[in-house]
Amino acid sequence: IVPIKNVMGKTRGFGARMLVDAPDQTKYINSPQTIVYDKSQSLYGLFQAKNQIRTVKSVLLVEGYADVISLHQAGFTNAIASSGTSLTKDQLNIISRLCNQIYIVYDSDSAGIKATERAIELALEDGFELNIVQLPQGEDPDSLIKNNGNKIFQSYLDDSSSFLDFKVSLLKKNNLLSTPAQKSNAIREIVRLINKIPDKLQHDFFIVRLASLLKISEYQLKKVFDMKEQDRSEERRVGKECRSR
Repeated sequence: IVPIKNVMGKTRGFGARMLVDAPDQTKYINSPQTIVYDKSQSLYGLFQAKNQIRTVKSVLLVEGYADVISLHQAGFTNAIASSGTSLTKDQLNIISRLCNQIYIVYDSDSAGIKATERAIELALEDGFELNIVQLPQGEDPDSLIKNNGNKIFQSYLDDSSSFLDFKVSLLKKNNLLSTPAQKSNAIREIVRLINKIPDKLQHDFFIVRLASLLKISEYQLKKVFDMKEQDRSEERRVGKECRSR
């Protein structure tokens, strides 16, 4: 059982993890949502990690309490986790006050991959620099540290990839780039993500990188990107008109 503290160090709730995994039991049990414990605004380990996050200007974002504890014990004291909930905008807002670089180190299972994709969606819009750490199949930060030590974990941090490389790698792994139609859909999806980045100077860099990875012309990609940008601008315009009414 672990106490969940706010950024000032005051305990707001508790979390518990099963010591032995059992098919008929949930892995984690958490305090319910209360007036004093808002899960969407809580980040486990933040009180202990905040000074190191400011120092190294980056955060290791993991999924579970055990991951945070193991990483801190191994010297990675800028590790934090969401508390019994998927990553939220409120949590990202808290992180943004401390740093602008996030290493997403979620579990390597299908649930962890889905959580990584969702985190990418949210964090790109807020202008974070994202590094995706892909662990070996069946591993999470806790198990990797315990079984292999901190040097091996550091090597995976050093080999982290951009969100773009992660997405393309995932598409290839799932055999979703084998036909023209699949490739077209993938390009539009990735261009949509690039378009979310507030810093427009980064757009050209990612377009060039995407063209290289998928072996298509930058000119074609740029045309698709410009169309998405027009659609996004139109959505913003319509949204403003609706709010003004």
